[in-house]
Amino acid sequence: MAYSDFPILNTVADYPSYIQVYEYLLNYAKHFQLIDHIMLNTEVISVRKKENKWHVIYKNNDVEYEDEYDGIVVANGHYSIPKIPEELVELKNTYKRGQVIHSKDFKSVEIFSGKNVLVVGVASSGAEICARIAAVAEKTYVSCRK
Repeated sequence: MAYSDFPILNTVADYPSYIQVYEYLLNYAKHFQLIDHIMLNTEVISVRKKENKWHVIYKNNDVEYEDEYDGIVVANGHYSIPKIPEELVELKNTYKRGQVIHSKDFKSVEIFSGKNVLVVGVASSGAEICARIAAVAEKTYVSCRK
C-alpha cells in the first residue's frame, strides 16, 4: 500500500494499522502541499460535465459553493455501511451474554478486557482488531471461511 511517488516507510507492516494508514496519508498530503486543497465534512450537491470542465455544487458549514474542476475523483466510502451476515444479525438481536459489534464500530480494546472474544473474519481489519484484542482479552478466538 503506497503511492508510487511516496514510498511507505520500511517500518510499516504489510497490513498497516489504521493509525499507520492515517499517518501515511497525512504525511503524503503535507509533503505534496495538498492540505489546503482538501475539504472535509463537505456534502456534494451535484456534479455536471459542461464542455471540458466539471461543474460542482457543494455545501460546507451550511454554506453552498459552486466551482469548476478539470477532473473528478469519486471516493464515496462504499465500505462505510457495515455488512453483517444474516446469521449474525439474528445473533446480535438475541445474544444476552455479551456484545456483537461490527469492525466499523470498534473504537478501543477496553470493553474486551478479561473477556472471551470471537473475531469473525481475518481480512485486514479483522486481523488488526484481533491482534489488539488478544493483548487484553482472557481468550481470543478467530473464525474464518477457509
